[in-house]
Amino acid sequence: MALKVIRDPVHDHIFFDPDRPPDKLILSLLDTTEVQRLRRIRQLGVSHLVYPGAEHTRFSHSLGVWHLARQALDFLRRNGGGDFTLTDENELAVNAAALLHDIGHGPFSHVLEHDFGGDHEKRTRELIRDSTTGVNQTLGNVSKDLPELVCRLLEGQNPELAWLRAMVTSQLDADRMDYLLRDSYFCGVGYGRYDHQYVLHTMRVRRVPPDDLLQPVWLDKACRVIEEYLFARYYMHWNVYYHRTTKGYEQLLAAICRRAAHMLKDGKSLDIDPAMARFVKAEWLTTSEHQRADDHLLMSHLTAWQASGDAILSDLSRRFVTRIGFKPIQYAEEPSASVFGLSTAVEGIRKDLDAAGLDSTYYFHEAALSAKTYDYYHPEKGSERTAVTAILIQKSDGGVAEISSLPNMDRLKAVTGKREQWRCFYVPEEHRDRARERLRSA
Repeated sequence: MALKVIRDPVHDHIFFDPDRPPDKLILSLLDTTEVQRLRRIRQLGVSHLVYPGAEHTRFSHSLGVWHLARQALDFLRRNGGGDFTLTDENELAVNAAALLHDIGHGPFSHVLEHDFGGDHEKRTRELIRDSTTGVNQTLGNVSKDLPELVCRLLEGQNPELAWLRAMVTSQLDADRMDYLLRDSYFCGVGYGRYDHQYVLHTMRVRRVPPDDLLQPVWLDKACRVIEEYLFARYYMHWNVYYHRTTKGYEQLLAAICRRAAHMLKDGKSLDIDPAMARFVKAEWLTTSEHQRADDHLLMSHLTAWQASGDAILSDLSRRFVTRIGFKPIQYAEEPSASVFGLSTAVEGIRKDLDAAGLDSTYYFHEAALSAKTYDYYHPEKGSERTAVTAILIQKSDGGVAEISSLPNMDRLKAVTGKREQWRCFYVPEEHRDRARERLRSA
């Protein structure tokens, strides 16, 4: 049968061979409602409000992740990449896992996940296991055991398949490789570019001490290219993922959802879809509700809520839809800074806003580094290192070492050795000067 092709702006032509079982499975999965829904979920949440080109979706990203994972397996075969065996069923499972890893995302991807959308990885596995979903039925038509095998691979339950899971979830995986390239391209920045083909070409699978489990490692000649990849992660983190204006719109969107939830809790009248009502109340959605809850549904509510009878919800929604966000105040937190002084300043800002008739619950926000979705590289300390926690290099003497520990990789220590601090506060523009004065005196 003739090859099928999808044109992709990042990877150019993505080819499918319908006579090849993994490709045939992926073509079938692409047509399921759960995968097609990803066309309605932006990859970068609200980053399009800062980078106008960042309109790309989880669908195109998931397709790119599958493409890179398949290429990685092909390179391993051609290069005699290690002492491993790959059964037909395990190959189907890792192909499916690469494509399906993001189907559990809620509206605007990671932006609302922590407070409203729940664990997207848990949701993904639930959708794969749910016998009513298209992805479950498509996998089950190939093998009744395949849905569970895909889930176990994503969960990392089989140590002997840790190297396969690392194709999708690790410090140097197809997921990170694609989103760096894709996000960089669509944001119009050059930070996320690196030689990904050479990274794939130099990957091997070896048994790594102390437990001798199979893990992906890279030949030492790839160190400089991987260094380029790690700096791409660092620069994208600070310049795109943690752009202070983007974080402000994330806080604004969350405030809108909180206001809607508070209104529902207080029994106030609110025109809202049942699925969206459960979403803003942070309830676990049913499969059918999750299928409806996407960026389009939430945006339709924000557009309608501009005319809401509730002054706060109306104003917040108008600010988001018309891009009149709160203004950032970067806070340089010195090691000797007084915690009491900062808390006093914050309390003063809240009182200023409340006195002006602006409920500080919704009109004052803070963004700070914490558990981050898009993080740069921080290898775990200690002897037990896996692909999940570290990038492992096969040295010329046959040993394995974490990349930043190598003697010729000192430049990496500048970005891997410590976690930098970042904190930003957000208020309406007319209150920024007064808020800045309070924070300076902290």
